[in-house]
Amino acid sequence: MEDPVLPFPAAGAERHVSRFSGNSSALTCWILLGLITLAAALARSHALAGRGLWLDEAISVFISHQRLSVLFRVVRDGEIYMALYYFLLHWWLAFGDSEFTVRLLSVIFSVATVPFTFAIGSRLFGRAAGLIAAGLLTFSSFHIRFAQEARSYALAVLLATIATWLLVRNLQGPQKASWGAYGVLLSIMVYSHLYALTVIVAHCAALLCLPHGKIPWKNLARSAVWFVSLSLPLALAALRILARGNPVKWGAASGFSDVSAFVDLLAGNRGSLLVVLDFIMLAVLIFKAVRMRRTGRAGDGWPALLVLFWFSVPIIIVVAVAEFWPPFVARYLLPCLPAFLLGVGAGLTYMRPRSVAWTLGGAIFILNVAAIPACYHLSGVLDDWRVISSGILGQAGPGDGIYFYPEYSRIPFEYYRDHSVPAAVWPKDIAVGAATTSAPTAQVAEPGEQNAAAPAPTRRFWVVFHHPTPLTIETRRNLAGHLRSWRGKGWRLLQAQEYPMVVVMFFEASSSQAAPLDELPSLFESTNTRDDRP
Repeated sequence: MEDPVLPFPAAGAERHVSRFSGNSSALTCWILLGLITLAAALARSHALAGRGLWLDEAISVFISHQRLSVLFRVVRDGEIYMALYYFLLHWWLAFGDSEFTVRLLSVIFSVATVPFTFAIGSRLFGRAAGLIAAGLLTFSSFHIRFAQEARSYALAVLLATIATWLLVRNLQGPQKASWGAYGVLLSIMVYSHLYALTVIVAHCAALLCLPHGKIPWKNLARSAVWFVSLSLPLALAALRILARGNPVKWGAASGFSDVSAFVDLLAGNRGSLLVVLDFIMLAVLIFKAVRMRRTGRAGDGWPALLVLFWFSVPIIIVVAVAEFWPPFVARYLLPCLPAFLLGVGAGLTYMRPRSVAWTLGGAIFILNVAAIPACYHLSGVLDDWRVISSGILGQAGPGDGIYFYPEYSRIPFEYYRDHSVPAAVWPKDIAVGAATTSAPTAQVAEPGEQNAAAPAPTRRFWVVFHHPTPLTIETRRNLAGHLRSWRGKGWRLLQAQEYPMVVVMFFEASSSQAAPLDELPSLFESTNTRDDRP
């Protein structure tokens, strides 16, 4: 029988558990895990429909609503970044497309991550560390925040956690190992979000640190064959997109402030005190691992290396390629979160004296819980299209029109128009000036379909301007100048309302001699509305 690469569990882990948590039975452990998982479900389903969809969520619903043939084409031609999620959501929409229902899929992924986090911690550091990490994940505001979003981030975290668990299981129990399944799972993970590739690099770095002669090269080669074979379509589609000059370009180059803000989110988004406490626990873990390796127990130090690489390597990669691939976006690196919390949990179990461990652990949990309410109140951070749409539909009347810039911002508006009771007819789509943008609707329209605009209204219309980055002074100055030009051509601005990332303007013809809409100068010349987000 083949010997395990790693002890099962890590040497001394179960002895350490008994000192930390008393003579708790396996049954007690499972009961605690069940309660923690239930708490995770309650925290993530609370106020699930408390705010409207924001643009990215509405785009997820719009894409996933398409027929499968159209969905394949959309994913292939530009939405490859989270292809798996779109297909899963496509089938999930059979249960409905309300705000609660579409977000519930991410809640399920997020809750399922909790027991797998426990499973990894239990195998690497013992049950106490697993329970602590699972508890910290349950009350992580960062995790809850994206558990309530109809995007792929919760799915990517779940798959990264399962893949890591399977890697550890394969190393600890080679007689039951499934290296082919590991390769398949890595491929599925990458289809959930391209940034998940960084987790694979972290795994590779950790595997290279295994004790001499313990790296299972043949088994890893089998996993690589499965991964490469199944990921080839994704790679080809990504290369096609890059060849068209359409990589992810939105956002600014990353810097120290981005990394610092991300670490604060990982720690619980409760300020520097929580960050310091968490990093004290990571320091304890590192000290313990170094001590083990110096005493010749190299295998015992490897679990710490795994979680530290899993946490840090994705960050290092994104920062290193910032010059060529600018975005450092916290939600793309969410798969680092379980690793970070596993390190904190392990550090708490190694901390001595135990009274200090309980005190610091209690403070960490309290600070995490205190940060949760803020993740339910994002109306001042994200564009809430329920509020934006209701403000327009509540005033619209016969003959009114609406113009979207960029054109893709019509997608969330149309979602709420379709869900309004009674069904809203006005305002109708119009074209204003010469400014045009490519819309996702053009990408998914079947051959022969036309998106015909309604006849231009003569008296009143809305302009909806989505800007993914804050409006600069120069942009505001340009808009003010264009508005004066429109006023000179007979169109008066009745009201303007600013929301996060959206400006809504309502115009009325001030005389019967107002210029035709297609003769108005562009309102958005010299404005930056680039938003190629995955």
